[in-house]
Amino acid sequence: MKTVYKYLLSPGMIKLQMPFGAYALSVHEQSGHAYLWALVDTTRILTERKFVTVPTGVEFCDDELSYLGTLHMSQDNLVFHVFEDHS
Repeated sequence: MKTVYKYLLSPGMIKLQMPFGAYALSVHEQSGHAYLWALVDTTRILTERKFVTVPTGVEFCDDELSYLGTLHMSQDNLVFHVFEDHS
């Protein structure tokens, strides 16, 4: 059975337990927090996945990262970019 789940993000690297094969749909701010929405199959085993949230203007290594989206926080005063780390 598939459903959409919401996962709380934080600045820097975060590890999330997600059902195997979960498909990241979008990233957005909601009530002052950063979230990732993903389409998941609730019957699949949980696996660990890594995500990186980087502020605009901060240097980082993008080896093995795939872009998911951009977050506008604090009335657009803070902008973050979210990537999945495949290392």
